[in-house]
Amino acid sequence: MAYGTLKVDTITYNDGGSDVSKTIASLASAAPLASPTFTGTVTVPTPAANDNTTKAATTAYVQTELGDYATLAAPALTGNATAVNLTLSGNLTVNGTTTTVASTNTTLADNLLELNSGASSNANDSGIIIERGSTGDNAIIAWDESADKFTVGTTTGTASSTGDIAITTGTLVANIEGNVTGNVTGNCSGTASGITGGVVAADITVADESTDTSCNVLFTTAATGNLPPKSSAELTFDSATGTLNAWNLTHRIGGNQWDVRDVYWGGTNGNFTHNSTLRGRCMGSYGTITIQGGGTWAGGQTLSIINTSSSNASVVSSGCTLYWTGDGTSGTRTLGPRGMLTIFWVSNTVGYITGGGLS
Repeated sequence: MAYGTLKVDTITYNDGGSDVSKTIASLASAAPLASPTFTGTVTVPTPAANDNTTKAATTAYVQTELGDYATLAAPALTGNATAVNLTLSGNLTVNGTTTTVASTNTTLADNLLELNSGASSNANDSGIIIERGSTGDNAIIAWDESADKFTVGTTTGTASSTGDIAITTGTLVANIEGNVTGNVTGNCSGTASGITGGVVAADITVADESTDTSCNVLFTTAATGNLPPKSSAELTFDSATGTLNAWNLTHRIGGNQWDVRDVYWGGTNGNFTHNSTLRGRCMGSYGTITIQGGGTWAGGQTLSIINTSSSNASVVSSGCTLYWTGDGTSGTRTLGPRGMLTIFWVSNTVGYITGGGLS
């Protein structure tokens, strides 16, 4: 076979019955088979739909396969869309039943969050539910629609619950300002509205009228400073009967303070000492009756004693002088059977004694 050189400017070949001429210069600029670079518009055959071979895909094939999804304006996605990092510059609207956010930390720039948005008439409780897992019932901070009040506590409800959610009232630990109505239990500390003198620092418990028969009565002070309410075991209120019980109760007559006591304190007390805690009373006693001076006796106070026995009773004084109005003498006296005496005190150590059956 002979090899040589053919020198021509143009090559002419037959293309389906027609002659086609190509210059040698145009062949030199033709794209190579390996990694060709095309310019202008390249046209290739369109593969069949769903063809996943290595054939070149035309714009017609891509448009058929992706349809409107290939457009950037208003794409409509079906199925699950997954992205690593997604940044939206416009508004995000999510329609559906449940939105799940599984990120570790969620940061919101909103200063207000609106729950139950769009409700025209609401019958659902609204709030925040905290899942507690196996620790116990879920925690909830909610608006109780049926009670028209805020509430905190625990519930078996979940985020899908609607209507009136059953809530077990929990404990709120916080500083509270404002008006308080209803039952208050526990330790209260803070400025008390309507209480002169300022700060409440005491246990406050509301009485149960059916069982609490001895409730302490509280008093506030008008003094300057942070002082708690005052109470005394000697001043109680029986909430079951509406009775106010006072061990020491006084009133004023003509500028003088007088004791107001039970008229008679029954009982048969043998060898009994009567001191100033019994002022204003009429006592039943027998045997040796000892009158104890000092203490809180004061001028104008009285004490009456009835001998409840059928025998004489001996009346002796201790820490005081008792003058018998019968003859002005002092000393031990005798109170006859069923006799009655009265002592009128002019000081805490001096009194005047008189009565029927007294000698």
